[in-house]
Amino acid sequence: MVLNDEAESELRLFKSMLSKARLIVTTNYDDFIERELNNAIKVRVGNQGLFEPAGDLNELYKIHGSIKNPDSIVITSKDYEGLERTSAIVNAKILSLLTESPILFIGYSLTDKNVQSLLTDLANNMPFEIEEAAKRIGVVKYESGKSDITESMMDTPFGVHYTQLSTDNYSKIFSAISKVNQGFSPLEISKYQNAIKKIIEVKGKKGELKQVLTSFVDLKNLPHELENKNLVVALGDNRYLYRFPDYVDYVKSYFLGESPMPTEIAMKFIMSMSVQSPLPVSRFIGKQLGLNESDKNKLNKRLQKFNSLKVIKEYVNVPRTAEDKLKEYSEKTLVEILELDDGIKAPVKLAFFIENIERIDNIEFQSLIEYILKNKDDGFIKKTNTRKLFMAYSLKTEPIIKSID
Repeated sequence: MVLNDEAESELRLFKSMLSKARLIVTTNYDDFIERELNNAIKVRVGNQGLFEPAGDLNELYKIHGSIKNPDSIVITSKDYEGLERTSAIVNAKILSLLTESPILFIGYSLTDKNVQSLLTDLANNMPFEIEEAAKRIGVVKYESGKSDITESMMDTPFGVHYTQLSTDNYSKIFSAISKVNQGFSPLEISKYQNAIKKIIEVKGKKGELKQVLTSFVDLKNLPHELENKNLVVALGDNRYLYRFPDYVDYVKSYFLGESPMPTEIAMKFIMSMSVQSPLPVSRFIGKQLGLNESDKNKLNKRLQKFNSLKVIKEYVNVPRTAEDKLKEYSEKTLVEILELDDGIKAPVKLAFFIENIERIDNIEFQSLIEYILKNKDDGFIKKTNTRKLFMAYSLKTEPIIKSID
């Protein structure tokens, strides 16, 4: 099939409109709709899926069957008789999904018996006046040569009132619906439903879920990560959604800058820490928002406690034998020295780096900081001498603030 330019443009708008639909119902047998949506929509055929939990989003109901399942096709009188036996429950299923959304019929004259049955059930249960009910059901009527759209309220012999949209300009209708701002469209949300469902089923049953933040754009990576992380997912369109950070979260954000921590969250974390615990804070001083006097006093005690490299050096110790051996590694980088299997424990090596920090190039020291944060586990990062190392690097490279007003 070859489409002319006008038809191609209309088809693009049609697909865009379909992506806005939370539910599509068709009596067509072909697979045109699912193909145009790249099979990203859940397809229900006949009474299939009646007793499965409805996703309420991005579903296609083919109430007269599908060419992919010839036995499901409703075309003969006998087929229609069989359909009548299940139409009530099919209608109930579809109606439960349609009660919160307006309905638009395209390509129907409402003469189909099953469609009439569906609409009659809907109309009988609508708690609205006639005018309001008509606004919830739209029927597009083809009128040759009519480029604009005329709206008129209509009724039917079976008691259904609806709004008729008369036009020859279907592109205008498709375009208008495509511009509806839903935030995330049903098609977009449905892409991630299976990932979220898998998280809950795999980890939730084991009682292993912990609070971990992920952004909407990262959800496509979740199934791969499930082997190593127990997740609870929060969806939102704000830039920051945070669980309260721990020390590792804080220093990774502070030094790596890959996930900048909002000042409000950082200050709350700083205030939760003992003033005796070494913690880099200079980057947030001057940005503090609405600190009360108690918090200011606590922050000033921290600044006074850690006001020079000398303070940090006084609290580390390197045995003479280890120090002599480490001085022999002058040709090696700090990372290479840290990873050497030479019998000297890592905390001792970190103490050596702190003692000699003023003689070590800042770029070299920064490489060590980044290596530790990206390659070592949380337990290593939380060790006392690792904390002192981060504090020493901050004191050497950042302004030393004595106090705040």
